[in-house]
Amino acid sequence: MFDWMITEKDSIKVRRLSLEDLQKRVELLNNPLVNEYLNCDEVFTLDNTIRWFDTTQRNTNRCDLAILVDNNPVGMGGIVNIDCNSRRGEVYLYLDPMAQGRGIASHLMAEIKRVATSEFNLQKLIAWTYSKNLHANSFWERNGFELEGTLRRHQWHRGEIMDRNIYALFL
Repeated sequence: MFDWMITEKDSIKVRRLSLEDLQKRVELLNNPLVNEYLNCDEVFTLDNTIRWFDTTQRNTNRCDLAILVDNNPVGMGGIVNIDCNSRRGEVYLYLDPMAQGRGIASHLMAEIKRVATSEFNLQKLIAWTYSKNLHANSFWERNGFELEGTLRRHQWHRGEIMDRNIYALFL
């Protein structure tokens, strides 16, 4: 696979997701500012997250990363549903709202791109958003993704049927 520590730039580090990051993962995923557009309605617990983490360690079709500022995790991201035959994967990324607007998420996205090409030989990354999530749509576009299409009235989410955008980046 790849080294535990992937990059270090000033006080920002990206590494493989580890057990010590899971409490922060639970906090972030239960934060209403983070989970408003998550594609699930789950209430996350540490016990369930540890079980999830144990399962992911055996899954070769995903790569989960944590980004740290001053050695404190502030966000997570990665590639899931990796299809090495088609050379594509789906990306996800979320960040503590207090850390947003400082280029940290773009730093993590740059590392995800590097891992996608150097470790998995992928040629395409896909990002799914809800069309109403203007912040996420803007983030993917700023990071080189192009809107491939909108699936209209595609998915039930928190009481309404919503449009879904699919963004792609060719590496």
